[in-house]
Amino acid sequence: MKEDTQEELEPSYSLTIAVEDFKQGVQLYQNKDLKAAYSLIRKALLKFQLEHQSKLILESTFLIANILFQLEKFNPAIKYFQELKIIALDLQHKKYLELSSFMLAFCQYKTRNYKKAFEIFESDLSDPIEYVNKLQLFTFRARTSSKLGYRDQSIQFFKEAIEICQKEQNGIQNEGQKAQLYNEIGLELYYKILDEIKASGLSYLNDLNQNSQAFSLSIEYFQKAIEIWEKHGETKKFITTIQIIGNIYGYLKNLKKQIEYYNIALQKSEEINEFEQYIKISRNLIRILTNLKNSNELISLLQRVISVLNQNGVSDIIAIAEFHLKLGKTLLSLKQINNALYEFITALNIYERLKNPISEHKTTLNLIIQIYRESEDIEKLSYYSQQLSILEERFNENTSPSDDWLVVIKDFWFITETGIEIFSYTPDVHINPTLFGGFISALQSLSEEISQKRMESFVIGNQRYSFYFEEGKPIFIIGRASIEELDTRVTKVLSVLYKRFFNEYGKFLVKFSGNVSPFQNFGEVMKTIDFNLV
Repeated sequence: MKEDTQEELEPSYSLTIAVEDFKQGVQLYQNKDLKAAYSLIRKALLKFQLEHQSKLILESTFLIANILFQLEKFNPAIKYFQELKIIALDLQHKKYLELSSFMLAFCQYKTRNYKKAFEIFESDLSDPIEYVNKLQLFTFRARTSSKLGYRDQSIQFFKEAIEICQKEQNGIQNEGQKAQLYNEIGLELYYKILDEIKASGLSYLNDLNQNSQAFSLSIEYFQKAIEIWEKHGETKKFITTIQIIGNIYGYLKNLKKQIEYYNIALQKSEEINEFEQYIKISRNLIRILTNLKNSNELISLLQRVISVLNQNGVSDIIAIAEFHLKLGKTLLSLKQINNALYEFITALNIYERLKNPISEHKTTLNLIIQIYRESEDIEKLSYYSQQLSILEERFNENTSPSDDWLVVIKDFWFITETGIEIFSYTPDVHINPTLFGGFISALQSLSEEISQKRMESFVIGNQRYSFYFEEGKPIFIIGRASIEELDTRVTKVLSVLYKRFFNEYGKFLVKFSGNVSPFQNFGEVMKTIDFNLV
């Protein structure tokens, strides 16, 4: 299908034939044979243009634009919708003027030109409308505002959409739409608080109980969504939203509720064999129980998680080793030396199967060595010490970042010692609310370690978030990398980025008062860094 090429019409191709082709094209369009419909209607359009048949031109242009949109050829569709708008203006055709404006905004949204989409919605579709589906209009105005970070506008548009949806006759489709809208407005309220946390720093987390109205309202909308999803068996969506509610209770320091919701999500994940989610939720629960120093409950959880993963043949051996290591550490803290040693050796056997060494491998060996040193088992102490030396040689084999440092670091954030984000590099514009929420929650629970510069890294999903500090300096950097990436390479990249950032902007950090604008050109500065010269 070549939508941009012109074709010659045969001399015998009359207006009557063109009208018949148009009618046949409409039939094909209604039968979802879009490519065949496009060819016939476009050929007819050429004849209508030669004959100055304005109304037929209008109808044909509208259909061609819609066909291109449905085929996800959004840029060519934009061209036809722009033509449709011009024709509709000339003919004073209100229906097609409204529809062309809405579809232009929709196409811009689909091509991620959110600012342009927002401008069209604001300039052309703010007055009372007659022909555009109002539920779709308010939904996509809300989503466009959300993409631009206009939280209050997005929330208001979602409220308008929900009001329309609630007036419509109930049915499975309507129920699904309501659940989606409840979830999206809940997310907007959730993101609104997260935006404030990012702007105000970790100190803001201490005041959430006094500023929790948005979170409470967010939970209210999420509860409405999960009630519908559970009723209709939408378990994956249910699990995601339940985790977000758990995150919120964590921010509000209601750990009992947080654990309750994470456990619901954990159970549902096991029921539908969603073990990637199961592992992520398990890590969240482990972090909370560790902070609470609830060793018995933590041991019970770890044993259950390991059993479930093994029974279901889950292939994420790094996670399984991680859970054995954590179980060993917990048992060791309770002086259950033999049981702890069993878990450490189980973890070690898994780590030895990995192509590249990771920090947990070294940690495991050091703990085994500690046990044998204290028990004065010289033979085993010597053996595992030798294994540690071999492992350290492997770590040192490949410590230099390559030119393509993005292979090592996926995202990074510069944060002040009070927790205010001053620059971030996050090329993936899509934010997973459960992962991002877990990231903020981890920062909250680890705030003491961060403030004392004792934090090295934490794991969310299959990603490791690594910290780099320098003594006497008021900022730190957090980088996200694959859990399988060499720690030495990650630290090297973070240290280079940190030093360059501080050299460029140290003067602005001396009396930092919250203005982050001086730091925003680091995106250009970092392109000039040659990691091979470091």
